[in-house]
This record gives sequence, C-alpha cells and structure tokens, in this order.
Amino acid sequence: MLHRTWIPSLFVVFAFLQTASTAGAQQLKLIGTHGARVELAGHWKAGEIDKSMGGDQFLGRKAHVGCFLWIMEVDRVFLTQQTCSNELENFTNGALQTGDDGRTGALKVVDAEVGFHATQSLSMTMMGVKLHYSMHHVGYEDLGYLFMAWGQAKVKGKLDREILRMARSLRWPSESSKWARARKETTYATELRDGHALEVTVPGHYFKHGGAEEDVVMSLSANANDFSTYFLLNRSDSVNTAAREARDIIEGAGLGYTHVDTKPIQVLGKSGMLVTLKNPGNRVYAYAIPIQDDLYLDLRFEYPSADSGHDLLREIILKGTSLKTAEKVDAFPEPNPDVATAPRSSEEEGFFRKAKKLCILQNMPNRVERYQDQLLMASWSGVVSWKPGQKEPEVLYGSNIASPGAVSMRAGTLHFLGQNDQWQVLKNGSPVDRVETDGAYADLGSGNAAYLKPRKSLPPGLGMYEKVGPVELVIKNGSRRMVTTLDFKVRALYASTSGSKLLAVCDREARPNTHLVTLKVMPTSSGTAHEAGDWAGIRSVGMAPEGWLVSGQPHGDLDGVWLVSETGERERLVSSSRVTGIDLDPSDRFRFACYREGESGYLPGIELWEMDLQMAKRLGDLQPISAPRFDALVGQAFQESKAKHDDMKLWVTEAKVRKYADAIEAEIVAAGLVFPDSDRALDHMFNALGADASLGNGGRVGLALLLSRALLDHGATWVKPAKSKHLPLFDPLVGFEPMEHAIGVLPLQLINGYASSEDYTWDPIRTAVAQARGRAILISTQFETLAKELQKGQGESLQADGLSLTALQEEMEARGNTSYLRGKIYKRLGGLARWDDLVAIAEPFATVDKPDKEDLQAWLSARVQRGDTPIQLLRDVIANDPNDYGYYLLLGDSYANSTPSDAPRARACFEHVVRNSWGPYEELAGEKLKELGN
Repeated sequence: MLHRTWIPSLFVVFAFLQTASTAGAQQLKLIGTHGARVELAGHWKAGEIDKSMGGDQFLGRKAHVGCFLWIMEVDRVFLTQQTCSNELENFTNGALQTGDDGRTGALKVVDAEVGFHATQSLSMTMMGVKLHYSMHHVGYEDLGYLFMAWGQAKVKGKLDREILRMARSLRWPSESSKWARARKETTYATELRDGHALEVTVPGHYFKHGGAEEDVVMSLSANANDFSTYFLLNRSDSVNTAAREARDIIEGAGLGYTHVDTKPIQVLGKSGMLVTLKNPGNRVYAYAIPIQDDLYLDLRFEYPSADSGHDLLREIILKGTSLKTAEKVDAFPEPNPDVATAPRSSEEEGFFRKAKKLCILQNMPNRVERYQDQLLMASWSGVVSWKPGQKEPEVLYGSNIASPGAVSMRAGTLHFLGQNDQWQVLKNGSPVDRVETDGAYADLGSGNAAYLKPRKSLPPGLGMYEKVGPVELVIKNGSRRMVTTLDFKVRALYASTSGSKLLAVCDREARPNTHLVTLKVMPTSSGTAHEAGDWAGIRSVGMAPEGWLVSGQPHGDLDGVWLVSETGERERLVSSSRVTGIDLDPSDRFRFACYREGESGYLPGIELWEMDLQMAKRLGDLQPISAPRFDALVGQAFQESKAKHDDMKLWVTEAKVRKYADAIEAEIVAAGLVFPDSDRALDHMFNALGADASLGNGGRVGLALLLSRALLDHGATWVKPAKSKHLPLFDPLVGFEPMEHAIGVLPLQLINGYASSEDYTWDPIRTAVAQARGRAILISTQFETLAKELQKGQGESLQADGLSLTALQEEMEARGNTSYLRGKIYKRLGGLARWDDLVAIAEPFATVDKPDKEDLQAWLSARVQRGDTPIQLLRDVIANDPNDYGYYLLLGDSYANSTPSDAPRARACFEHVVRNSWGPYEELAGEKLKELGN
C-alpha cells in the first residue's frame, strides 16, 4: 500500500523531472515477477521515480513530459469485484493526506475481459500546482496490478484515457509461466478412521496445504491471506452434540469468539450443523458433518469478516471436498440390536404378545413431554425425540454429565433444565438463554412457565451448601406473573397437557423418617395445592390427556404405571416395577419402556413399546402381589401352621423350610394369584418385594423361605443351624471367603438387603447358581455355622506350577473339576504362557453344545495366543454374543496373524472395540491399532 508521505515527494519529483524527449511506437512491456505484460506507448520510458517505491516505474516523454507512471504487482486473492475495489479504495485513502487541498473521485467499476477492474482519481493542489492522479486496479484470482499515473491537472483527460487503455491492455502471464502452472487443480487426501478417507480438490494457487497436527487431520490456508481451514475428527453421540462441542472449544480458546448462530445445513451430501462465531475482526464457520454412527467431521473456516471474497474461498473448498467411504469390511457379524427378549413370566409373555415394539432407546427416560407428534424423552444421557414410525430416536442433546430435569420444545427450539438448576434454552443445539431456578421447572406452553425461585445459600460456617429461605413458586401466564410461597419442598414440576394444572413431586416433610414423597396438584390460576397421595418412589412422569402417566409405587400399593388425573385421582394401568410409562396419547395408545433381558442377563438398550390402553388394563397385572398383601398371605400361612415369623423352628431342617415355603405358595394360589413359575419370575418377585420398604418382617421371612426352597431345588445343601432362640432377622449381609469346593448363601440376610456383596445381586436364585460355577451351594440362617461347614471341605489350593498336564488333569478331576476351579487354573496357565496345556484342559468343556462362557473364552484365547486363527469360529461366537468385546480382540488378532495378514479386517475389529467399550479392552484395542499403523 502506498504510504501517505509519498504524494508530496512525488510532487517534488514532478518539479525536477520536466525534460523533453521524443515519442516512440507502442510496445509490450514485461511487468512484475510472473510474466504479465502491458502495451506501453512510446511516450513512456523506464525510469526511477523513487528508489523506495519499487515496482515498475516510468517517466513520460514528449506530450506526456511531466507525467509519471507506476505499476505495482499485488499479491492478493481476487474472488469478487468488491475485493478489487476495496484494495484500490484502501490504497487511495492511504495516499490522501489529511489537510491537503484535494478531493477523491468516485470509485468506478470498469468492464474487464478477465478478472476485475476498478478505477479512481485523486486531485489536489500542492505548492500552488494543481495535480491529477489516475489510478486503476486490475485483479484476477491471486494476482493483481495497480496502475497509478500523475501529472498536472491540465493533462487530466489525456492521462485518464492513456492509463485506462494501458490497464485494459494487460496480458496475464502465459500458460507456461510458473504462476499459470500453479493454477491447476491440486488434490489433497488423507485417511480417516474406520476406513473413511478425505479428499479436497482445489485450485493450487489459492491454497497452501498445512498437513496434519494433533487432532487436525488436514489444514489449508489461502496464499497471502488470513484464511485458514481445518479438518478435524470428533467422536460424539449426535450431530447437535458435535456442533456444541466445536463451539465450546472455539469459545474456550481465549480469542474472544462469541456465538452468532447454529443451524442445520446440507453439506457434503450430509445433514450437518453449521456453527457461526465471531470476534471483533474475524469469523469462524464450523461444520459438524456426520460420517458414521458416532464419528463426525469438524470442518472449520477462520477468516476476516469484512471481505466477502473469503466466502467464495470457503465455497471453493466445500465444493472440492468429498468424503470417501471404503467398501464395508466384513470383519464380523453386525450386532443385532433386536435380540429376542426372554419371557419374564407367563403373565408378561402374554402382555408383550399384545404389544408392538417401536424402537430401542439408549437409556431409560425419567421425564417425557409431548411436542406436536413428537415425544421428548429426557434421561441422564440427554434428550431424544421420537416420532411414530421412526426406527430409532433422534438425539437432540447429549450429555454424560447431568440429567435434564425438565424438557420442552417450542417452535423447534429445545429447552431443558440442566446443570446447576439452570433452565437453558437451546436453539439448534446451542444455549441462547438461561433462567435460574431452584431445581424445578415446567413449561406451560405459549411462552408461559412455572418454576421455583432460587433460594439463598447459607454463609460459610453455617452450612454454605444448604439452601434457606421460603420456597417460592413463580407462575408466568401471559402478562401476569404470580408468586406463591409454598410450605413444602418441591423436587419436580410437571405441566398438564392443557397447561392449566401442575403436578408437583414433594418431600413428605411431616414424616422425616420415611422415604415417602407426596404428589400435589396445583391450578396455575391460583397455585393452591391439593394432595394426590404419598408414594414410596417415582421413577418417571410422562404425558396423558387431562393428567399424567406416573411410574412408581403409591404408599402401600403396587409398583407400576399409574394414570393420575388433574383432580389427583389415580388408576393403575400396569403393576410391574419393570415397566415404565412413557406416554398416553389422545387416541389411547399406551407407550411404555422396559429393560431388555436375554437368557443370560440384561442386554444394552431400552425397549419402547406400544399397545391399546384397554388391552394394557386387562393384561397389566404383571406383579399381582403387593407388599401389604404378601405380608398378609405369609401371616395367614404361619397362623395356619401355628408358627411365628421370628421363630427359629422354621429353619431347623430342610423339611421344615420346604413345609413353610409350600404353605406360603398355597396361600398365594388360594387367593387367586399366580405363583411365579420359573427362576426368572421368582427372581423378579424377590426384586419387587424385597426392595419395597413397606414389606414387613413376616413378608421378608416368607421370601427367604421361598428363596431357600428354590436353591434346594437346584441341589443346594441345607446346613442345620445351631440351637438358638435368636433369629438373625436384622443381621447385616456378610460374605464368605472364596472356596474351591462350595459357596455359602444366607437367604434371610440376602432378602433383607442390608448390604450387597460382590457375589450377589437382586436376582438371588440365578446369581447364586451362576456364582457357584459348579461348586456346591450351602445355605443356612447362621453365619458362624455355615462358615464352619465351608471350612470343613476346603483343601489346599490347587496350583499349576510344576505340574505336568497329566498330573494337573488328575488333580482337577479329584477335586470335582468345577468351572470355578478350571477358571483359576486357566488364569494360572495363562500367566505361565502354557497355551498348549490350557487348550488341552479347556477343549473338552468348550466344545460341548452349550459351553460355559469361561471355558469357551479360555479355549479361544489360548488358541489365538499360540498362533491359531479360528476366524469362522469366532465369528459364530460373536453372532450369539455380540456384546463381549474380548471376542472382537481375539478375532482381530486372528485376522492380523493369518496368512496373508488381513489388516483391514483386523483394524475393523479393533476399531469396533475402541468405539463401543471402555477400560482395559478399549486401551488394548488402541494399542493394537497403533501396531497395525506401523
């Protein structure tokens, strides 16, 4: 850019360089450094006006004596006429000194055959002499030329015409020039994860390739411009979350960027999100582009916000960018998300037969709201939306930090109660507003809301983490804002469909020693609370016409799904702690969720189902025995047997235990109820009743008797307790040291659930059988007696060190050869790298029709470690057990070790583990991927 002090110096030059000369013919003159040429008339000759000016300098001759011409090459990207004009205007403004007696002519656009052309004039009087400056700027792609001629004002017309002709005569560098060769398109490519690749094809002279660094897989910058492009990869659970994470990173970089907008956009053939941020001088455009599942391309552009030419550079890169997906590698069977759920009981089997499975959710919703035809479901992992007919829900907001305590949607804008009890408004995935609350908020629709005002924290020394002051409910309804002081603590607020009523979940402060909560219904017109009953617990609240769908357990009643009306009355739809109500729509379609359970335990994901409301009512007694009723039936059984629940006589012999358990079952059947017909159904009953705080001591003894009988039916041995008047009804649950020959179970303490040991969960029958792993099960009511019995059969622990394979097999056979004992030996042999011996020991047990999982895993692992490649066998195993990521590691090793090595399939296996698991498996898979990369 011309410095402002040059104009006076040029006038001085003008005064001293008035010399006569003869004119010559027009000639092509090379200018600049790239080989451009202009037609230069003979009345110009090369000469030095000022050493500091640089560029091409010419002096006028004959009719142009006293005129000067300066041509400067401009290294700049010219993508628009505006870029060209801006450059000339900046130059002119810099040349005009403040206080000079002069004026600048209007900036004009000149037609150009190639590129862009702008002109402007400058007139001033200096030292009594009137001067005229004629300036032209011609720009094309990344090259430009500035023509400036000046002389006395009397030659203005002649000078303007001469310089216009010369600027129009500009001939750009030839196709053989270095500049022209650089204009050819250049393709930059890089491999991404999971077999994907990125290709960017752009005109080579526009951009420089910056390569990759840290998380950046590729970068481009515009030549001689403050323009940068970065390609990054991001793992995220949704495109909204990916966009929000990109925004958080940019805002957190300390460069003063603030959020402008976040909006959905079609880019690279994908439905992505565009985040725009700015600071005083620059803008950043960040694109979140889905590649597959949880993998996103984070494409960012950063450049000065004043020049629209940069937008065209961005478009050039977007147009030239493509995501290349390698042909899918068939490395393992695709995990089946719709594995058949095992029937939980005969009643549940009939119930689910009449229902329709809709989709699989990631987590169990704890709050559900309806928006038009969508269901908004909030859980600890964020917010998802589901519409009828969708095969899978759409993730609107993902978070592994906090569960949104409230959620709603208005005109496509997501609102939720998130961290720190802030009601946040998300527009296209980005927070744009916040309202402080005390942890409860309900959207009443039409911009209205009800929420608790934040209470003050106590100062240090007085319990600074405690909130004090009155609980105040704010109800905003149109222009009216009502504040009501409440005399009870509110945990959550839910609005009715009409927005005219609020359902409040409150602490039962009048009974501080209980865990009860109370439901209250409040009209939004007054805030006056009406009791709707005490509840032992509430799992979730969903929508229903003229009320709410509440999943939980009313005090003294069955856990299940209840329809609570706006008047506070309730009606049970389903009795089961395993079914969670989601929504009841106006057409009486009842939607509910439940955990997925296979034959070997729970499966990932939550099933969303739908059925007719009347059908649900008719078939919904899935847990027909409430805690109070079970207490009563057990009491009746004891009364008829002339026994008391705290009498040790109940437990003297196995025959006594069976007698009283049979009597309890008989009372249940006589009452017209269905007694559980399988281990699974019994475990579910133990789950539901054992976890119910309202179950009395008699009921807990009854459950312990039923559990004892079930274990005895599985071959358990009853250990007669020592004589005692004390029934250990409230003794804490205790565990036993691991024994190679047997395990010990205390059914009464297990049912009481005062503690959980490493070996037991609330599926006591199936867990005890699984934990035994072939060992004997000893049961009793006394810890000391059972511990002594366990010690009697405990021998010296078997070690593999120093034993030959034959001696080891003989010793294992003599000890009963349980799966528990084999598991210990497998680990020992593995630590000694005795892979052949491990294969020999495990093979007979791993190759049966239904092998124990530990035998199968040990056998396959040892085979792979010794160099075998059982690829097809591992694929078959994964098809039946797709959620054990150890099999994928073994399969990946088999591919890598095969001849020839199959690195693509090995990589696919390891990447699957990295994406879907955590902990040691994920770390080991990452290490194996690095080895493959080398």
